Amino acid sequence: FADLNGDGQVTTADQESLGSPLPKFYGGVNFDANYKRFDFNVYFYGVYGNKILNYVQSSLQSFQNRSFVGVQNVSKEYYENRWTPTNPSNIFSRATYNDDAIGSNVPSSAWIEDGSFLKLKNLTVGYVLPESVTKTLTMKRVRAYFSTQNLFTITKYSGLDPEIGVQNGNATQNGVDNGTYPSSRFYTLGINVTF
Repeated sequence: FADLNGDGQVTTADQESLGSPLPKFYGGVNFDANYKRFDFNVYFYGVYGNKILNYVQSSLQSFQNRSFVGVQNVSKEYYENRWTPTNPSNIFSRATYNDDAIGSNVPSSAWIEDGSFLKLKNLTVGYVLPESVTKTLTMKRVRAYFSTQNLFTITKYSGLDPEIGVQNGNATQNGVDNGTYPSSRFYTLGINVTF
């Protein structure tokens, strides 16, 4: 927290915009190729230039949960690096149970992260059996394939998945990570048979 307007107090008047949850650029690349009896399909998708409020970080920085019911455990990282008079940290706020104006439950710029990412969304590798094999099985064409989705993500975001979207259908929660479950990784084996 900082006194941005220079009035000697840290209040809501010192708030400033730290970025937008909307990407400056988003797009994808699809690549298809064939080599002899093999076929390949690769699809990359990514965004650039958006910010994410990593609200999950509040569990590192707050003894008080959002429902104001009671206290909770915190990480060793927070416990050892929180603000104290002898450890004036500029990332983790002081430990407090009160929801005061500058308490540990108030979001700060420490929770804002770059949401840019590049994902390998789909990868498929197929193989068509030779006709000499398919004729003996009285089939015209047999193609075996392996496919995977969400194989990897390249990002600097520290949360589970930067592709969080709109939370609970609420447009005001765009770019806020409240512990969104990450995209699942799928593996598929299959056979296409033509008689």
